[in-house]
Formats: sequence, C-alpha cells, structure tokens
Amino acid sequence: MPSTKLMELSRRGIHWILIPLLALLITLWPTLSSGLTHLQSDPGDTLLNHYFLEHAYQHVRDGQLFNPDHFWSPDYFWPIKDTLAWSDHLIGPAVLYGLFRTLLLDPYKAFVGWLILTLGLNYIALRRALLTISPDTSASWLSLIALITAFSPAITMQLSHPQLLSLFLIGPILVLCHRLLSEADVAAFRLENWLMLGFWLLSNGIFNIYIFVYGCYGALICSLIHIIRRINKRKFRLNKGHNWGKPAGLLLAMIGTNALIYRPYLVSLKTFGMRPMEEIISNLPKPASWLFSNDRWLLPPIFNPETAPNGWVNGLEQQLFPGWLFLILFVASIITALRLPSRRNLELRAWLLAVGLMLIGCISIADVSLWPLFSTIIPGAGSLRASSRVGVIIILFASPCLALASNHWPHVQNLTRRVITLIIGFTAGFCS
Repeated sequence: MPSTKLMELSRRGIHWILIPLLALLITLWPTLSSGLTHLQSDPGDTLLNHYFLEHAYQHVRDGQLFNPDHFWSPDYFWPIKDTLAWSDHLIGPAVLYGLFRTLLLDPYKAFVGWLILTLGLNYIALRRALLTISPDTSASWLSLIALITAFSPAITMQLSHPQLLSLFLIGPILVLCHRLLSEADVAAFRLENWLMLGFWLLSNGIFNIYIFVYGCYGALICSLIHIIRRINKRKFRLNKGHNWGKPAGLLLAMIGTNALIYRPYLVSLKTFGMRPMEEIISNLPKPASWLFSNDRWLLPPIFNPETAPNGWVNGLEQQLFPGWLFLILFVASIITALRLPSRRNLELRAWLLAVGLMLIGCISIADVSLWPLFSTIIPGAGSLRASSRVGVIIILFASPCLALASNHWPHVQNLTRRVITLIIGFTAGFCS
C-alpha cells in the first residue's frame, strides 16, 4: 500500500507540478537565466503594468485603502484626476503581486513571482476544468492539452501585455458552460447555476476588461445553444434550486465591486468618447491570423510579417498562431466528431459548435463581421480597441474539444511503447 500511494503521489506531482514548472522554465527562460535582471518582453507595457502593480501595493501599504481618489489619480499628468482609468487597473493581479511584496521581495522579484504564479495558476485551473469536463480522459492527455493551451504561443505572446495573463478564472466558466452544452436534462441547469456563471464572469472584471468581455462572449454563445436546446425540448421553466441565496449574494457583491471599479472608466468615456466600430472591426481576427506570428518560434507558423500575402492579415495584434500541436489535435477532434456516431460524441459536437460559432462571430473578412451584433449585447465590448485578443479566449474554449475527442483515440497498451509515445508527445508539446 505505501508504494502504491507513493506512485500515485509521484504521478500527481508530474501532472500538477513538474509539467507546469518545465513550461514556466521554457517560457520565462530569458528572465530566469538573466538572474531576474531582464524582464520580458519589452520596456513598454511590461514596465507600465509593473508600475500599476506597484502603485496598488503602495496604495494599500500607505493606509490609503479607503481613499479611492488616491488610487485612481497617480502623480503623472497632475492635476488631472482618474488618469489610471486611461489604462488597466490591475486590481485583481495586484493582490497576487502584493503577496510577494509582503514577503519582502523587491519590486522586480515580486513581478517575476507574480508572472510565475499567474501562468502556473492558468495551467492548474485549466487542467482542473478539463478533468471535470472529461473525467474519463487519461491524465497524460489532460496534461498535454492543458500545456498546449495554457502555454499556447498566442497566450505566451501576451508577456508583452501582461495585463492579459490572468486567465485562471476561465476554468470554472468552462465547467459551467459544459453543463449548459451537455446536461441531458436542460432543466438541471438551475437559477443557482446561472447566478454562479454570472459571478465568475464578473470576477474577471476585477482582473481585466478584455478577459471579462471575451469570457462573456464565450458564455453567451454557450447560453444561446442551451436556450435552443430548451426550446427544442419545450422546457421553459427555470428551477431555482435549493441553495440559490448564496450565489445571489456573491453575484450582487461582484456587481457592486465592478460598479465601483468601472465608475472612473465611465467618466473617462465622457472625455475620450467611444471607440469607432470601424476601428474595432479592422482589428478583429482574420482567417489567416490563426496561422500568423513572428518567426522566432522553434516550430514557426506558416505566415510571419515578412511572408504573409498582402491583405491577408491586417490590424493590431494579429499574431494568433496557437501552436502546431494544438492545430493538429483540433483538426483531429473535428475528424473524430465526424467519424463517430453522434450518440457517442454529443458533448464533443456541442463544444465544436460553440467554438465554431465563436470563430464565425468574431472573424473579420474585408471589414465585414457579425461582431457589432454581439458588441451591443456584451457590456464593455464597444470600448475594446485590440479586438483580436478574443483569440486568447477562443483557444481556451477549444480545450474541452481536445479533451473529449482524446477519449476516442487509440490507447497504447504496451508499456515501452506508451513511454516512448509520451516522451514524443510531450516533447512536441513543449516544442510547440
């Protein structure tokens, strides 16, 4: 028995600790190998976000917690007020950053600690969500899928925009969206579940407005599919559930918190005005954007800024290449869904439908897009200029497709061949 428990602990350590640590080492190698003297990736948004994190820490340390004017009006551009609302507030990330500062780490070490913790939490939250969504999937597949999605090139590219890296709350959102898509009895998704979905979505508002808006976009697509399922089954009654009071209280508290946070932003809108919809549409993902990035990756994409045909890729932050292994497994998931009888892969087909609709809803071809329709429904969508960032959330929402499809892929029984397969698979994952 002791040896069995030791083996189980070793397996858990590999999947929950060793794999994300290796991924962190690869991702942050320029910083770690420099002795923490080189922050990734440039002195622009990296230092700006670091300033905001340190500003929030100093605000609390100096006993100004109940003086919001002090927080929203840093000294730059004095005497203009609420200038912090011209950019990201980083209130949620600042809590994690503050943990490292209270350990008496200097600001730069605390920033690196925050990066390590945030990226590690992304992997852990995603793998935990996939385990809940597809409990029959092998541990190795779950780890590999969490690796190539949480550390996808399109996500690690955001080291240059670290305000976008706090993605771990997408985990519980994926779990609830899975219930929306796959619950055999649609009425089993009760009011208490809707309230918790709203709570987790709004919780992202404490971390970043982009993550909040695009998380709402994915949840909206899944909700529309769920409503259509209810209509088909003629189940219109919404059951409250037995414990809806606590989720309701949590949601109300989160609504109040976000109202306090985004009040200065609403004031700023009066100064700067709304983003022109034409600008937002021009920055939406293009079909070729999913195969486009720089050529510095070990396994480079098909297109880079030098090789992309004219007119195929335009707009801000179009480097959405998710990695070769992700693309291969996603195509394999589609083939699996088409080959198997529908009764055996209803959940997989539902997720592929949701991801397909997310892609269709945000894609821009010749500046024609369905996004203006969704932006009228989702709060805050009309203010997001770098609209290509929706690609980060789409990659995370695609991870359940890979986890569910892998249940139908051949399993290697021979121990030696299985070890070789795992070595090749994870090597491809880290290289990708």
